[in-house]
Amino acid sequence: MLRTYGPSCDGSLIEATSAKIPDTATWVDLEEPTKEEEALVERCIRMDVPTESEMAEIEPSSRLYEREGALYMTVSVLYGVQDGDPRTTPISFVLTDNRLVTVRYATPKPLRAFAEHARRDPSLVKDAPTALVRMLDAPNVEGDSFNLVADPCLNAREYISELERAAKVKFTVIVCTPVGLIVTSSPAPGMVPGVPPL
Repeated sequence: MLRTYGPSCDGSLIEATSAKIPDTATWVDLEEPTKEEEALVERCIRMDVPTESEMAEIEPSSRLYEREGALYMTVSVLYGVQDGDPRTTPISFVLTDNRLVTVRYATPKPLRAFAEHARRDPSLVKDAPTALVRMLDAPNVEGDSFNLVADPCLNAREYISELERAAKVKFTVIVCTPVGLIVTSSPAPGMVPGVPPL
């Protein structure tokens, strides 16, 4: 399935036969994508969509990399705990200059919850970096690694640090309660890094 979120995009399904992905889509979510859906994303966003086998085979030391201007991160995520059938699955996050693409073959509860919030509040996905940070800082994503079968994964803050290193950009992380994290490339006007607003 291919869904898009962002200004004027409410998570509706996009047909693989579509001519293009909506221009206002900031988050493109591929769940168990077909070859046709992968081809549409690759053509419209000009990026390589990792396959399920590529995601599963990726070495822990290669889980964060850059290719042709896009940053790729693959994490192992725990799901199925509430159903009594805990398993892990890889999820890839690809950050381009104006889109976040997720590629997944399962739907962990925090991701499902974030999609529902993004559907109701498009400001959560107003641009690709905001979508990524909000997704990684979503409720029930505590920033812990719950990887039971492979090497430890990056948590949200570690991922932001790796993004800084890979993009050669310094982000300012401002902890805002109850909103979560705000990540900017410079301090927001009137805000002191690390100090919650009143």
